[in-house]
Amino acid sequence: MMTRLIPVQQPVHMEKLKNLVSLYLHDLSAYTSELQPNEQGAFEYEGLHLYEQDERLHAFLISHDSRIAGFVMINKPPYTANEVDYCVNELFVLNAFRKKGVAQAAVELVFEKFPGKYFILQMVENVRAIAFWRKVYERIGIPYSEAETLYDGELCNVQRFATSKS
Repeated sequence: MMTRLIPVQQPVHMEKLKNLVSLYLHDLSAYTSELQPNEQGAFEYEGLHLYEQDERLHAFLISHDSRIAGFVMINKPPYTANEVDYCVNELFVLNAFRKKGVAQAAVELVFEKFPGKYFILQMVENVRAIAFWRKVYERIGIPYSEAETLYDGELCNVQRFATSKS
């Protein structure tokens, strides 16, 4: 079984990303009233088009055994918190691929591709995401700092750390 990252660089990839992002935002809407579907019933990610235009923003489809399994979005300054190189801005894996190591493998590929100082946050109500990231750090052996902070009006759990190559 193989997990790969596919850069979103073609219109067909962006269309897949838009579809996955709508599912992701639907999942996140359980934790905030700020996320609502549009008139067509889809959730839209404001600024998604920038991932096609700005070289400091990276979107990847996650492929597992040649099937689309999710996506990950990486931001560089100025789209990050101060004093960090990267932010894993969004990470989503479809239900069929959860608890199978796909997200962990994708994160490890991201860290290999983008070594440096990171900032990652999760809404405090999203205990599943918080537990996932803590397991990632434990499995990879990454020391991290963690704190709660208000971010865009939402109480969030924030971790900061550096990958081993930084």
